[in-house]
Amino acid sequence: MVRLRSTAAALALAAACGQSDGATLDLGVRNKPDRPPRIVGLIHPRKAVAPGERVTFAAIAVDPDRDPIAFAWSQDCDGTFTAPAEALTWWSRTSAGTCTINVTATANGLLDSESFAVTVAFPTGTGGATVDGRFVPQPVVTEITLDGQVISRSSPDATLPDAVVPGAWLPGSFAFDLGAAPGALGATVRDGCGGEATEPALWTSPEGLGEGTFAWRAPDAPAVCLVAVEVRHESLADGFSVAARVGF
Repeated sequence: MVRLRSTAAALALAAACGQSDGATLDLGVRNKPDRPPRIVGLIHPRKAVAPGERVTFAAIAVDPDRDPIAFAWSQDCDGTFTAPAEALTWWSRTSAGTCTINVTATANGLLDSESFAVTVAFPTGTGGATVDGRFVPQPVVTEITLDGQVISRSSPDATLPDAVVPGAWLPGSFAFDLGAAPGALGATVRDGCGGEATEPALWTSPEGLGEGTFAWRAPDAPAVCLVAVEVRHESLADGFSVAARVGF
């Protein structure tokens, strides 16, 4: 079997063999099967949200063949999406209960889908009380900075704009508000993609405004990492995540 690199070469060979008309040559061309897209990351709240509270859902998907990807969000309850056909959407629900949220990524007729649960519940209080009668407000993590890229709590997209080099160590920090004079305080940085983080160093003002610094090492293989920061104050905690694209 002869395999030629170009159509011109095939025609030249056919002419040399006296087979310019009606000849069939096997040029070794094989259609590569199309591959489906893959959802590699999701952003959604991990704790209960209040009725009417607007939260962010985001899906990160890649297509091995670089086909355009379309997104579709659906649910098994009566919540409202602001952009059900986009990778990023706001969502809210006015009644309490648990909803299953589904997102589908479609490219060239092939698809991938993921689901997660969101609980909507009426708050029982905005803080807690210790045994000595001190009121402890709910701490709030207000922003996360990774390699100079800042994502605030109110950012519509929690994905870092720039990709991260696999295996690189990146400087990070976060800001938080305790709402009161600091008491017993702790913080954790973690991911679910095989990276690692140093233990955060914390500073606070007498009013309870604080900052933490850390270093995060990206995994060696390409991945989408959700880098999560949690701040603990007395018996209460708060945190949120940013998405980092590693290697693509």
